[in-house]
Amino acid sequence: MKNSLPFTFRLALLLASLFVLHAAELADAREVPLGFVRRHCSDCHAGDDAEGGFRVDRLGDDLGDAANHKGWSRVLARVQSGEMPPPRETERPAEAEIIAALGALKTAFHES
Repeated sequence: MKNSLPFTFRLALLLASLFVLHAAELADAREVPLGFVRRHCSDCHAGDDAEGGFRVDRLGDDLGDAANHKGWSRVLARVQSGEMPPPRETERPAEAEIIAALGALKTAFHES
């Protein structure tokens, strides 16, 4: 019994570490897309005069909420298609940033 205590403790520590890593991944999966839309979409898609009637300032990070899920699905579709952010924008994000935001958003959808 005495020898199993260190093993049990190590196992518990390992499981706790995996849980923390998973929680951090999930937080990133939600924070990365939020930061992306704040930086690259808010100029045109926030406030009462939002273009296309689509307001990213109303998007939350709870994908279990139907309105948030619908809004983020729209963001995902538009960014994946290359329609958004518009190619003509002078401050268009780097392709690597777009790929990272899409990957994080897909992870968030998978985890919700």
